[in-house]
Amino acid sequence: MGTRSSPSKVTQRSKRLALFVAIGWTVSLAALSIGDIVQVQRYVLAMARFEARGAFNKDLSYLRWIARKGGLYVKSSANTPGNPQLKLVPQRVLTTSDGVQLKLVHPAYMSQQVQSLGLKQYGFRSRITSLKPMRPANRPDRWERRALLAFETGTEESLSLEQIEGREYLRFMRTLTAEGPCLKCHGAQGYAEGDVLGGISISVPMKEHRAVASRASLTFVGEHAAIWLLGLVGLVLGTRSLLRHQLRQQKHEQLLRDEHQRAQAYLEASAMMILALDRDGCVTEINRRGCEILGVESPDAVIGREWFSAFLPAEDRNQVREVFKRLINGEVRGVRYFENRILRCDGTLREMSWRNAIVYDEAGVPAGTLTSGEDITDRKRAEAQLREAQKMKAIGALAGGVAHDMNNVLAVVHGLGELLLHGMSAADPKRGDVEEILQAAKRGQKLTSDLLGFARKGSGKVESTNINGIVEDVVGMLRRTLSKKVELEVALEVELPNVDCDPSQMANLVMNLCLNAADAVGESGSVTIATRIVEHDPSLVRVGSELPAGRYVGLSVQDDGEGMDDATVRRAFEPFFTTKPLGEGAGLGLSMVYGVATGLGGAAAIESEQGQGTTVTVLLPASPTGTRDALTTPSQHVQRGHGATILVVDDEAMIRNLGERMLTSLGYRVRVASSGAEAIEQYAAHHATIDVVLLDLAMPLMDGAECYSELKKIDPAVVVVICTGHTESATAATLLADGAVGVVTKPFEISELAAALAHARLGV
Repeated sequence: MGTRSSPSKVTQRSKRLALFVAIGWTVSLAALSIGDIVQVQRYVLAMARFEARGAFNKDLSYLRWIARKGGLYVKSSANTPGNPQLKLVPQRVLTTSDGVQLKLVHPAYMSQQVQSLGLKQYGFRSRITSLKPMRPANRPDRWERRALLAFETGTEESLSLEQIEGREYLRFMRTLTAEGPCLKCHGAQGYAEGDVLGGISISVPMKEHRAVASRASLTFVGEHAAIWLLGLVGLVLGTRSLLRHQLRQQKHEQLLRDEHQRAQAYLEASAMMILALDRDGCVTEINRRGCEILGVESPDAVIGREWFSAFLPAEDRNQVREVFKRLINGEVRGVRYFENRILRCDGTLREMSWRNAIVYDEAGVPAGTLTSGEDITDRKRAEAQLREAQKMKAIGALAGGVAHDMNNVLAVVHGLGELLLHGMSAADPKRGDVEEILQAAKRGQKLTSDLLGFARKGSGKVESTNINGIVEDVVGMLRRTLSKKVELEVALEVELPNVDCDPSQMANLVMNLCLNAADAVGESGSVTIATRIVEHDPSLVRVGSELPAGRYVGLSVQDDGEGMDDATVRRAFEPFFTTKPLGEGAGLGLSMVYGVATGLGGAAAIESEQGQGTTVTVLLPASPTGTRDALTTPSQHVQRGHGATILVVDDEAMIRNLGERMLTSLGYRVRVASSGAEAIEQYAAHHATIDVVLLDLAMPLMDGAECYSELKKIDPAVVVVICTGHTESATAATLLADGAVGVVTKPFEISELAAALAHARLGV
């Protein structure tokens, strides 16, 4: 920021400047006046010199004319005495016919008479002087002697200002040389033609000239004083105007500075990157947030650099630069929103969304762009995770529905097979076929169990389980079955908390992870199974919503196989997705892992790079201390019904018919209802004779939970056994806590059903 000047400082500077100008103006006018006065004096002196030369030329002309005429005869008087130098001249005195006496006057004398007259009338002093005067009156004074002596050295003229009788005169004298007529008188003195006889001395009085000079000087001084005064008035007015202008300008500059500071504060406070580019794409402005996103210390590291080549990845820069050029050249309308990647100084990429505005110059030509950019990398990642979770949820729902329908079909197949098997003798040739049917039904049940596991549904046998024991059991089996060249490494946390889960389902999860890892390494390699205690760390959650805070049990299986590319990693949890050849894998292993983990309130994630191996991590909520009772405790002995009445409630006709036949074979009397509403109607009419209600949970319109609530309103002591093909542990636990006495899972065996009903009726 530049230094600010207060109004008082501006005023003081302007006043000092005005004072300096006034002093300069005064000095200039004074110098000009002095110069003019000096010029006037020089002019006056020149005029006096000109006047003296005129007088000299006049006197010289008189002398020559008279000398050439031989003199001048004038009437004799006291003023015209005889000239002793002319006594040798004949006819020196003449008498006219009328008796008037005329005397011959010497030229120098005549000039002296004229000069005396000029002195009386005009104040001019003029006379002829010589170092050898013929008349005593023509002797030179001191100044004239100096001049005459100078003439003998070659000087032709002498000029100076002198005082005569207390008055100032311009004294002037030039040489007077001997000419032929002059030798009549001066030849006797030894002069020859061309010799310097002496000089004519002219003294011009300076009083009038000085008076003229004074009047002219006063005029000049008055004019210059008027000009000086007008200049000062103009300077004062100009200074006042300048001060007002400067104060206005300073206010405007202060407003601009305040606006700039306010705008800069807005830029620095913005959570967005603010970026300005010129027509060439070079950075002209960037705020602090922009520097943070780019990973630079200060704007100096960015300003002046070409944006596209410096901060965009090579594969994107040409496309984005082309859009920018077309925008600047007016080939396209304003691109108000744009997304692209940027390259940070550390080499990492960030996703940015931009909102652009074109900046125009005074001529209305695009001069650059002003852009606000938001770092949407995390949002994009979260959106991708959300889409993935929604896709997995949809696939899970589809898989659960398919598994439910398959479960009902398998329940009928398995139940009818058991009925057939119980009615056959050991020697019956068809017994083997029925047993094959039952085995196929069990394999189908395993497949639906995996699908239900992916769909986050299990068998309902939830226990507080230590995963370390399950891992050790699974690894023990794998060591006996896998190639000796596959190295199994185990790193188990000693004080590992328990997890509330279905132990068999968890064993299946561990087995699937280990088998996948073994398949990845092939005939030789390394597989590491590890458990650990994990505090909540959102960075480990790849699929699903963020985990709540708390302790988790971490299970990871790592292999050093070929690894997977990003596209494969994104699809790895999808059911039926597999990279194995056709017929070598169902593609349900990892989907089951995903379903079980998320169904227990945990998460599953995959980290893999091609050539770097793969690590699958499962996080499961740690269980509180203690062990939960299993939701079912089926008896292994077939119990008979002895004529007790069972109300079978199921919306599937095949299940109702199968249940009726099984229960009849066990010695029960059976009533059936196809919906919750029908079950309530029958129970209201016959509850005194109904011993147990076998209630399906998943029914349209009124589900099992609602039906159970209505049955309890009729008889709070109603005995209910829950029957479902995909028991949700939360719903089952709620109903059991509310008074339900047991759970059977479809497809069920006759022994399971008999045990559950016997437990419900008799508590055995």
